[in-house]
Amino acid sequence: MLRETFRFLSGDMGGQMLIILSDNEIYLYNLFYAGIATAIGFSFTLKFIFSGGLGRATKQRFRVRNVVNNQNFFRWSFLFWFGKMTVILGIWYLVFPLQFDIDFLKDASFFLLVLPIVVFTNSWLGLHLILGKKSILYFFASFVIFLILSSIFALKHFIPKGTIEEKYKVTSVEYAYDLELPRTEYLDRIRRISLAIDLYVVLDFEQNNKTKIFFGDERNEIDLDQLKVLIERKKEEYSSVEGSILTYNLIVDKRVKLKYVKDIVHNIRKCGYWGVQYSTGVKHSKYPSYYSGFKNLGIHEYLPPYDPKLEVFLDSIESLDFIKYKISPTASDYFRVPHVQKVNRVVVRRDAHGVLINNESIEIDEIQNVIKLFIKKYSPNCVIVYMPDYNISYGDYIEIKDILYTQIEKLRNEYSIVQFGKPYNKNFRGDLYDSARRKFPLNVVEWTKEEQRLIKLLNRKN
Repeated sequence: MLRETFRFLSGDMGGQMLIILSDNEIYLYNLFYAGIATAIGFSFTLKFIFSGGLGRATKQRFRVRNVVNNQNFFRWSFLFWFGKMTVILGIWYLVFPLQFDIDFLKDASFFLLVLPIVVFTNSWLGLHLILGKKSILYFFASFVIFLILSSIFALKHFIPKGTIEEKYKVTSVEYAYDLELPRTEYLDRIRRISLAIDLYVVLDFEQNNKTKIFFGDERNEIDLDQLKVLIERKKEEYSSVEGSILTYNLIVDKRVKLKYVKDIVHNIRKCGYWGVQYSTGVKHSKYPSYYSGFKNLGIHEYLPPYDPKLEVFLDSIESLDFIKYKISPTASDYFRVPHVQKVNRVVVRRDAHGVLINNESIEIDEIQNVIKLFIKKYSPNCVIVYMPDYNISYGDYIEIKDILYTQIEKLRNEYSIVQFGKPYNKNFRGDLYDSARRKFPLNVVEWTKEEQRLIKLLNRKN
C-alpha cells in the first residue's frame, strides 16, 4: 500500500504521468517496506512480553526490572518511532517533487538496505533485558527470521502489480506507444493553455511502425483525412475570437517521418491558423521528454497565410507547356521567394546524408558558429532559408531548427546585456526587449507546399 501510494503521489505533482516500475524495482521496494513492517511487528511482540503477555510466572521474573524496562521502553520507542515517521515523511517529500533527480535504488541503495535493519535493532534492548547473556544468540536467530520473513513478504503482492500499470498504459499515449519527443535548447511556452489542443503523432511498433494520430487525447484516434474536418468542428465550439487563436500543440515522436508532420501542418494552415507549437523536451534535463512539466514547452512556428486560389492556380498550370506561357509571380505573403532574393540569405538543407549550407557540406557541430556569424554580420537585413528533406525524421528536423532559433536567441541576449545591462526575455514586452527583436528578428523561412510547387514550376521553365 505504501509503495503504490508513493508511486501515485510522486507521479508528476498533479499531472497524469505515473511511474512505471520494473519487476526488479517492485521487489526491491517491497523488500524495503516488508523489512520495516517485520521489524515493527517484532517490536510489538516485545511490547506484548513487557506487558505481561506470558502469564503470572513470567511477570514474576520481570518484577525487579519493571521500572527500568518501562523507562527504557518509552524512551527508545519515542526516539525510534520519531525517527521512523521522520524518514517516511522525508521520503514522501523527496519522492514527490524530485523523483527524476533522485533514484533511490541507484543513489540511496545503502539507505534502503540499512534503514529496516536499524529499525529491527531497536529490539536489542528488549531482548537483552529479557534474556541477559543469552540475548546475543537469540538476537542473531531473530535477525535470521527477520530476513526470511522480509524476503517472503516481498514476494507477496497484496495489490496485483500489473493491474494498475496495464490500465494506465492503455490510457496513456506516452507509455502505450513509447513516445520519444525531441529535446531543444530553444523553448517557447504556450501562453493560453486553455486554448491549446494536443495532437499526438506516434509510431505503433506492433503494426509495422504505422503512424497514428490522436486528436486531443488517447480516446480519439483519427486518420489524416479526418483532420481538417475535426479542426473546423473544434473551431465552432469556441467564440469567433477564441476559435481563431486556438493553438495546436504537436506532440510528435521524433522517429516519425517529417512528411507526415508537414501534411498535418498544411491542414492546420488550410483552416486559417497562423501558428503551431512543436512540443519538445528540455535539452540536458534528467526529466523524460514527455514529463508533464514540459508539456506546454517547445518551438512555436508562425505559419504563412493560406490562399486556396493559389493551389487551384497551381493545379491548372502544372500541365501547361512553358514554351508558350510565361509565369512571373510577384512577391506576396503567399509567395515569398522574390522578397527573400532581395536580402542577404543563407540556405540550410537537411537530408538523410547530413547538412548543407549554401550547398556545402558541414558538420552539425559547426552549424551554430556559421549561422551566428552570418546573423551577426547581416542582421536585420538577412534571412535563413531552411529546406529540410521531407523524408528525414521529425527529430532530425527539430534538431536543426533548434540550432537556428537558439543562435538568434543568444545574439538577442548578448545585445540586451551590452545595451541595457539585462538579459533578454522573449516573454516580456517593452523597448528593451523589442529593441533586441528588431535588431535580430527571427527570420527563418521554410517554403510552404504551394511555394515549393511554384519554385519547381519556375525551375522547369528555366
